[in-house]
Amino acid sequence: MGMGWSEIVASDDRSDRSDRSIPTFPPLRQSNLRKTYWLIEAFALFYREIAMRAARIFAIALVVSGVSVVDSQAQTRGVIEGDWRLEETRWDDEVQLRVRYRSGRHGSADMGFTIALDQLNGIDEDDVERRERTDVRFELARDAGTVVFEGDMRRGAGRGDFVFTPNEGFVDDMSDLGFRRLRDEEVLQMALHDVNTRTVSELRELGYTRISTDQLFSVAIFDVTPEYIREMRDAGQDDLRLDELVQFRIFDVDPMFIEEMSQAGFDRLSADELVQAKIHGVTPEYAREMRGSEGRRVGFDELVQGRIFSVDPEFMNDMEDLGLDLDFDEAVQFQIHGVTKAFARGMMGLDIGRIVAQDLVQMRIHGVTMDWVEDMMEEFDDLDVDDLVDMRIHGSRNRDYDYRDRRSRRGRTR
Repeated sequence: MGMGWSEIVASDDRSDRSDRSIPTFPPLRQSNLRKTYWLIEAFALFYREIAMRAARIFAIALVVSGVSVVDSQAQTRGVIEGDWRLEETRWDDEVQLRVRYRSGRHGSADMGFTIALDQLNGIDEDDVERRERTDVRFELARDAGTVVFEGDMRRGAGRGDFVFTPNEGFVDDMSDLGFRRLRDEEVLQMALHDVNTRTVSELRELGYTRISTDQLFSVAIFDVTPEYIREMRDAGQDDLRLDELVQFRIFDVDPMFIEEMSQAGFDRLSADELVQAKIHGVTPEYAREMRGSEGRRVGFDELVQGRIFSVDPEFMNDMEDLGLDLDFDEAVQFQIHGVTKAFARGMMGLDIGRIVAQDLVQMRIHGVTMDWVEDMMEEFDDLDVDDLVDMRIHGSRNRDYDYRDRRSRRGRTR
């Protein structure tokens, strides 16, 4: 069964108008757009790495609570005693279970996780919800050993003491599989997270022969089963590393998602791209809509950009209604600089000549607003977009600036 979450506290490791001769801000060119995108993408990848590391720390890493002193060789095989707390969750068939025990000479470990109620022998939903205080005794029997819990329950909460007795046969079998000299705490954690020899053997048969103890915990906690691995291989995801499979589980990448993305025209996505799609909300529906009935050429990176900058089919259709057939980079620039349908429609309705997509971006960059343009049109005749941008840069009421002379020296006419 899969655990919902876990934390372990113990002591262990781990258009080109660029000829304008006056100073101006450069338009957002393709290279600048790529830099912007990759900066955001780098943040997303950083977030994903942090999420992965946090998951490992949250689920596996052992950190001393209190004084950081542990002598692993001083620990001997035997029972582990501690105390427990149990609370009901929003789901009737699951409970939140925490255990705490001594770790090393001066430390303590505190683990919490969600577990299905039917995995606990001797307690049921009625016991958890009983209003009066009731004595309880229940067990968690796993390949690694058995945990016996004794205490009391009342109104969805309970507490008491536990005793864990390891299964020496399990320890020997794990040693044969390459996991030698397991510490008592590791055996307890394997019992709590249902690490068993059958799963380890099947993982080895699937080609995962060099597995660390930490990886075993990740696989168990995030429910990376041999069946799941086979399903992913049937979906075309061969030779995935265990950490990639864990990422798939964390971000909910499943065979159905892969198949639907393939049907939407993206049938060669890498493991990393599939995770990116989940992080940024690139769904099969979004991919189909962005390609449209005309089969618009849209790459995966563009879909990610589209999600980051809120480029959706409605936005593209709004611009098409105005006669602006934007490519993806232009659509992203529009969203970055706030070129809305209302702004575009308003500017295109003024008598300032033909307007293309890059004109609207330049006007937004330099603060050319509808009200300001109307004021300038009352003072000056025959203005176009370049005039308005130049005037905004140099100061619209600077009498030393002659926009007509400037236009003439640019050698450009409308």
